[in-house]
Amino acid sequence: FLALTLAVVLVLMGAGYAYWTEAIQIKGTVTTGELDFAFSEATVISSPEHAKPVYVQVRDKGEGKDNMLRLKFEDIYPGAEAKISFKVENRGTMPLKVTGFEFKPIEGSINVLKQNLKITLNNNNPIDMANYNEIPENLTYLIEKGQSFPISLKFEIDENADETRLPESKRFEFSIEAVAKQLNDI
Repeated sequence: FLALTLAVVLVLMGAGYAYWTEAIQIKGTVTTGELDFAFSEATVISSPEHAKPVYVQVRDKGEGKDNMLRLKFEDIYPGAEAKISFKVENRGTMPLKVTGFEFKPIEGSINVLKQNLKITLNNNNPIDMANYNEIPENLTYLIEKGQSFPISLKFEIDENADETRLPESKRFEFSIEAVAKQLNDI
């Protein structure tokens, strides 16, 4: 009789365990959005006395991270300035936020520019290029899908820069790339 009772207890324990560990399987599809943006309507206004104009060119290779503005400064001098206006268009399927800009050298020393250049973003306080890592948090721009946001960058060469800090007749070319994230990204 003891063996029969033990067998019944083991069977009941097995049934209870099987019932308790039963799994539910759910099948579904998740569709994510696309993060894509581009620069558009880029214009430049340089100092009236500037000998050669400042050039700006929009490059769009089709993917958000490849979109960039390309700037070329020739024969810059102390006190020279240029204002670049452009729009960042949200071409993706979800809202995005622009959290900063990256400056990458193409020709000339970016270090010379970092020592002598101040950047003003949308008429806020100027920031030395040497300290320009990201837009301060309160200047993050939110752009809904299908919308655009106008941005202006004013570049000012330090009026106290001398020949040792800013070589004469030098050409500087660099790209500006926006750092964009999906709206809910921290």
